[in-house]
Amino acid sequence: QLVYDTLPNGKVLLKRLPGQLEKVAIDEEETFLRQNFTKSDNKNFRDGDLGSTRLFSRFGEEEEDSENARPETTTMYDAPTHPKVTVDEDGNLVRTKDKSNKRTSLITDEVRVYKGGSWKDRAYWLDPAQRRYMPQYLATDHIGFRCAMTRLGSKSKVKKTARHKRKG
Repeated sequence: QLVYDTLPNGKVLLKRLPGQLEKVAIDEEETFLRQNFTKSDNKNFRDGDLGSTRLFSRFGEEEEDSENARPETTTMYDAPTHPKVTVDEDGNLVRTKDKSNKRTSLITDEVRVYKGGSWKDRAYWLDPAQRRYMPQYLATDHIGFRCAMTRLGSKSKVKKTARHKRKG
């Protein structure tokens, strides 16, 4: 059975290929009297990273007191919540975005760093200290352009011979 996941941009992606083993979290019964670990460590797997958030111990628990509830800004990076993509009756994708104005960063585990130096970049991005971030499911036409081809043909036209023996 194929399991699909929908990316924030609406593209559909396979979560697990046929033949891959399904990952199951280890419970306390299986870790009883183990000395090397006591719980499963599923950080940075494709479904999100609850283990590195500051509220990990409170995930899944219902808050009884709304007064004692922590604000949503206490999560790591204060990153925006992932947009929900649903399909309506006509088959069109309906995208809902995070409308909170309290968000301060777009850097998450789904974002990758890329550096400048391509044909499309201005001089500011040629500085090695400058970094740009882009979600890993997006692509552009200029990333990696300068590494595509530096020369055409063989590495060297001159064979490795002593200089005094070369002709021409």
